[in-house]
Amino acid sequence: MSTKLSEVAKSMGLHPSELLQCLSRLGAPFEACWPCVNDDWLLTVKEILSSEYAVISNQEGTAKERLSEEEDNQVSLCGEATLIVEKLWRKGCWGDNYVSPAYVRKMTGLSESQYKDAVKELQAREFIIIHKESGKAISLNTHSKGELDRILARLFKDDSIGK
Repeated sequence: MSTKLSEVAKSMGLHPSELLQCLSRLGAPFEACWPCVNDDWLLTVKEILSSEYAVISNQEGTAKERLSEEEDNQVSLCGEATLIVEKLWRKGCWGDNYVSPAYVRKMTGLSESQYKDAVKELQAREFIIIHKESGKAISLNTHSKGELDRILARLFKDDSIGK
């Protein structure tokens, strides 16, 4: 019997490409795995994953959920820094699109000391770029877009819960 690869991957808490990689390591030809995969292959993959990654029952959560929780714990900023990131993100201030400190402070309503502390934190985490010539204007670092998107997604999710 065969099952759709995407459905099986979702039930296992994996991305379909990760499941394909597991199958390819076992020697399964691509044609035998896409778009439907044989249940015999799936049993083998489940056994490998359970021993290799210590995947526990669904009650205790999948390995992906645990990784996601660890990432959430690592990706956090103080309130002022989060406010600056949100405002710069909404204004599209990425890469070479810099804004002055006065403009950021006006947008956020932060005091000068709050602004400086938040900018130090963002600069240490490499979330912002400080303009080379002026030394003051800032923009969001495009290389940190993934992490910033996770922070903002969590922020927006939390905001919708509070309303």
